[in-house]
Amino acid sequence: MWQEAWKLVEHDVKRVWWNYLVIMFMSVFFGGWTAMLLRSLQSGFAFDPFLLDIYFLAIVPVIGCPWYTKKYTERTHDQLLMYRTLPISTGGIALSRILLVLLRAVPNTLFLFGTLYLLSPEMRAWMAPSEYVWFVLIWFGYGAVLSCWYPFWELNSGSLKKFYLYSAWYLVLWIVLGLTFWLALDRHVVQTVMQWAQGAGWPYALLSILFSGLGAIGWWQVTRKQLENKASF
Repeated sequence: MWQEAWKLVEHDVKRVWWNYLVIMFMSVFFGGWTAMLLRSLQSGFAFDPFLLDIYFLAIVPVIGCPWYTKKYTERTHDQLLMYRTLPISTGGIALSRILLVLLRAVPNTLFLFGTLYLLSPEMRAWMAPSEYVWFVLIWFGYGAVLSCWYPFWELNSGSLKKFYLYSAWYLVLWIVLGLTFWLALDRHVVQTVMQWAQGAGWPYALLSILFSGLGAIGWWQVTRKQLENKASF
């Protein structure tokens, strides 16, 4: 199954290599934009720390998702048609999509948070490089586990309408996380993650990475089962 998955990964990278460059460029842009938001927050302008929390909760899960120009329904249909012609198991197909997410997530995390640290004197003043590593790993675990959901709806939603319906749970998640921190804990999300990283940051980073690994396995299993039960596949 791993051999099958890596063959598909190689095929996809060669087929849409430009897509990975686009995502890296976007990661640099988001890193620079985040540095500007931190500057406005620190200087007392209108940007609100609550909005910064929502921004982080929304942007970080994009690290493993692709940016396509082709219509969603056409791309998904063509992809499934191609997969049906190959002597590859559904487990291998689902695993290849998870691996592609992680292949995008790792460099994009480095570009996003690397740009942020380089362009933000506020972040460098708040956190030493070693603390920032824990900060990045905590956010990486969060972003990776949500990005691994992408292959599920990519291969199973079948239409743009269903995609939007499936994606609605993201908004619910951000609201629940935000309200939990703001109302129940009287804290900000980004501020709390900083404090975790500035203390004994490695246990939080380890738990986040472990959680993302378990999440990736869970999404692989769900995606594989959905493909096996898909009548048109």
